Amino acid sequence: MPALRTALASIAFACWASGSAMADPLLADFPYPYPVQTYQFRSQGQPLSMAYMDVHPAQPNGKTIVLLHGKNFCGATWEETIRPLRDAGYRLVVPDQIGFCKSTKPQAYQFSLHQLALNTRFLLQSLGIEKPIIMGHSMGGMLAMRYVISFPGETSALVLVNPIGLEDWKAKGVPFSPVDQLFEREQKTSFETVKQYQQSTYYAGDWKPEYDRWVNMLVGMYRGAGGRLVAWSEQLIAVYDPPPAPRVVITPSARPGFVYIQGRWIRNHNRWAWRDGYWVRERAGYVYNPGRWTRRPSGGYVWVEGRWHPRRTGGRVYIR
Repeated sequence: MPALRTALASIAFACWASGSAMADPLLADFPYPYPVQTYQFRSQGQPLSMAYMDVHPAQPNGKTIVLLHGKNFCGATWEETIRPLRDAGYRLVVPDQIGFCKSTKPQAYQFSLHQLALNTRFLLQSLGIEKPIIMGHSMGGMLAMRYVISFPGETSALVLVNPIGLEDWKAKGVPFSPVDQLFEREQKTSFETVKQYQQSTYYAGDWKPEYDRWVNMLVGMYRGAGGRLVAWSEQLIAVYDPPPAPRVVITPSARPGFVYIQGRWIRNHNRWAWRDGYWVRERAGYVYNPGRWTRRPSGGYVWVEGRWHPRRTGGRVYIR
């Protein structure tokens, strides 16, 4: 994986201030950095549309990277990661998962990491892509792990970026929240609530005007008549319980290359963990030794000084 590591090492994370989302549950008015296509398929007895970007390099190296977004993110938030990887020769496939952003938000759907992984596999098969590099951030890290577990031997490398799912939140005191309760909270989503959460969780208290773009992206889905459907769909997505056995992510039957990237001051928790008491807030969401979660301690583990995630400015990733 030297080429991938070299490309990742060149990523500079800068954000644009342009673009804002209007009232549309599919983000029709929010511009993505590259052309958006849709994959039409049927799942659980209903027609669905998965939006994705398929970015081709000018000088391809024959490898494809699939970028999987987190729960509070969209494919567009990989913008500043796509560019250097494309320039390094990689083809980038960047989907919006079902229930997110520009993809269908079904009112009734059995969401699970297994299902989202299968949907992603269908998309890749439709594009004729074999043995891609799977790179996931936050909830997308959980999905990337599930993809590797579900389809052993079908990936060439696994890259985890500030993933959640490496600790048992329930054991640390995060209470179970019924969907109805989460739906009630989600309907109160506003620019102020999203900004407050992102500022404390992703930026460690810092804020720049260009970050408003990403707040507008999320808030735009909740405005207007489709807002209730967005709020409901968001809470059907089962991400609050981590995978039951994260230590078996890298199994003997599937040995892709492995890179783990973690910002020192990024909290890897669900959005409610820090709201339910000081004890939980101080104990959930920190991953100090990612090597203990895999059976490949020789994999590449990278601590990034600062507050890195795909849209954060102020740092470069150096993989040694």
